Amino acid sequence: MPITYNFSFHKDLTIRIISINGILSDSFSFENCNKKENLTIIVQVLYNNHNPIKNADVTIFGYGDVASNKTNVRGITKLHLNIDSIWRKDTPEHYLSAVITKGNHFKIIDKAIEIIYSYGI
Repeated sequence: MPITYNFSFHKDLTIRIISINGILSDSFSFENCNKKENLTIIVQVLYNNHNPIKNADVTIFGYGDVASNKTNVRGITKLHLNIDSIWRKDTPEHYLSAVITKGNHFKIIDKAIEIIYSYGI
């Protein structure tokens, strides 16, 4: 009986949030409701959760700002956003969204980074 191998050529783009403002986390906490926050977000883009993607376009947006950049050879990029504490209905409430593209591959992640409101606690 012959043996048949089925190789998957499907490349699923995935994003991994490495850090936000130097803290190893995939979420951000607002501590002041009347202030804009500067975020430095480091992300890694991978094929099928394990192969880094060089020169992928990454865009993160929501809460009044948008940032885009390309990944390096390790699939890593740094993005800077200045976001409001008020939701603007451009993304799901309490989240920043992301768009990743590489060649013909495209992925939208509606809930990429969670926004937590910790003031008043």
